[in-house]
Amino acid sequence: MNKDELIHRAVHQGRVFSLETYLNRYPLEDIDQQYEHGRSRWTILIAACFYKHENIVRMLLRRFKPDVDAVGDVKLDFVSEIMYGVSSLWVAVAVGHFGIVKLLIEEGHANINHLSITRSSPLRAASYIGHLQIAKFLIENGADIKLVREGNYTNLMLTAYRRHSSMVKYFIDEVKCNPNEYDQDGRTPLHYAIDGGSLDVVQLLLERGANNITPNVITPLNWAALEAREDLVDAFESYCLSDLEWIEARELLGASFANVESKNYNLDKAVEQLTKAFQLRTKRNLPKIRSINSPVEAFQYCQECHTLEDFNEILSESNTRIHIESLLIQERILGQKNKRYRRAVRFYGALLADTHQYDASLLFWLYELNLRRQYQINFDRWHLRDFVHMFAEMIINDVDHIPERAFIEVLKALDDELAIHRNNDHNLLTLFYLFTIISHVRNYMIYSYRICF
Repeated sequence: MNKDELIHRAVHQGRVFSLETYLNRYPLEDIDQQYEHGRSRWTILIAACFYKHENIVRMLLRRFKPDVDAVGDVKLDFVSEIMYGVSSLWVAVAVGHFGIVKLLIEEGHANINHLSITRSSPLRAASYIGHLQIAKFLIENGADIKLVREGNYTNLMLTAYRRHSSMVKYFIDEVKCNPNEYDQDGRTPLHYAIDGGSLDVVQLLLERGANNITPNVITPLNWAALEAREDLVDAFESYCLSDLEWIEARELLGASFANVESKNYNLDKAVEQLTKAFQLRTKRNLPKIRSINSPVEAFQYCQECHTLEDFNEILSESNTRIHIESLLIQERILGQKNKRYRRAVRFYGALLADTHQYDASLLFWLYELNLRRQYQINFDRWHLRDFVHMFAEMIINDVDHIPERAFIEVLKALDDELAIHRNNDHNLLTLFYLFTIISHVRNYMIYSYRICF
């Protein structure tokens, strides 16, 4: 082995006397030089912290005086990406070794608020792994709870998402974090707790004063309903500001169970929840207000059911009708501009295409496309290209007719996108593909016409 391999092997195996001997025998030009190991690039001190060898950390601090705040790039076993620009203290926290953390702060005087390239502090690392003892020690020694990731993604939000209820309790009760703080998108710790799926954390936040009121974003209650998490929705029952808020959450929950995209898709649950909502509306005398939106062709010109009798009547029809009912409910509660609603519309259209129901599928996709154009919502780079893929699939499957209207609507959308200089190269290529499809369809129609006559 060469010198670097000998030194790194001694660190890896925790052989403190061998390492000290190697360092004395082969003096380093710089004790803080970096070694490459796998996907990591680190100093000897950072490597010792990663491998949890407190005796080596102590020896290095006392004998060789390394720069405690020198940084490296570390690939942790439980995180998919490489963490760039992290200090030895950050690594010691991330691997959950309290003894090394204490040593680095008390003897090494490590910068307790050092930020990595992604603005991750040692306290944030403790929040991620849920190590309460380390978090308390860091805060007692000056860790700044207000250091947050870009987008105002706070430590409380992270612990809520990571399901660390004891850490959430500590941050709110002792550190006095605001349970209603919000990120740049208006999402609160309750939203993150719902994303994490922890009933304990959701209940804890509600008990500590977290509100179900958020400006310009789906409320936490409705977010739980969209995730089809009945247990999380139930946790809000005593915290709703009105009967209507609670009823609409039940309706949205039922609609989510009927959403074919949902991982919790369950038509029996959908019927159960929507029936409960109708019963509550009757009991509270809160009838639905009729929609002012015009009936939609994709929805077979159906209107949302307004009574339990109407709802029971559609249950005898095909599953398509209850799927449409779920979309109508989402449209009423979330609004036509809502991303989750539009995604549900588009996904149902994709499902129809998978079963070769192309005419019905195109109606859903064109409806969603026109909602984007109506409300001036940006298309992602593959959105319009997907229409070309569907047209090509229709040709491959010998579909006799592709509606001219579909070509025209996609061409209009492409024209809009090209006019405002978004993804021009990609959209131009999509346009060329579309022209190829149109020319193929036209030639096929002319050929068919000649055969017939």
